[in-house]
Amino acid sequence: MVYSKIRKSLLEDTRIAMYKLGKGSFFITTLINIFVGFWFLYSHEAKIFNLLMDNNMLGTFLLWIVVVLAVISVVFIKKIPDSLLITSLKADPYWGIFILFMLLFVALLITLYYGIVRVYKDIKQ
Repeated sequence: MVYSKIRKSLLEDTRIAMYKLGKGSFFITTLINIFVGFWFLYSHEAKIFNLLMDNNMLGTFLLWIVVVLAVISVVFIKKIPDSLLITSLKADPYWGIFILFMLLFVALLITLYYGIVRVYKDIKQ
């Protein structure tokens, strides 16, 4: 949605189609995420479930704030005027942060590869 508003060089029909696709994608993925999130929450053992629902008031409060915000975003995404959405932000690239992200991402991939190789070798023995 944001990209369609930033790219002024695109044809108007393309920008409108991109915007509608982004809005619809957000709606569907957030709705799925709500259902998967509840399934994931209730699939935990009682000890972990109670940390978020019974024993920890802060955890319970934060969990329900997030659930309410997700439901509000799904309900109102189709009704929110475009002027209230993040459409007037100027996007400038920050290459330093991107390079740091890429270095950390490569380090993560190396670590995962090393872990998988170690587990495979241990299983094979």
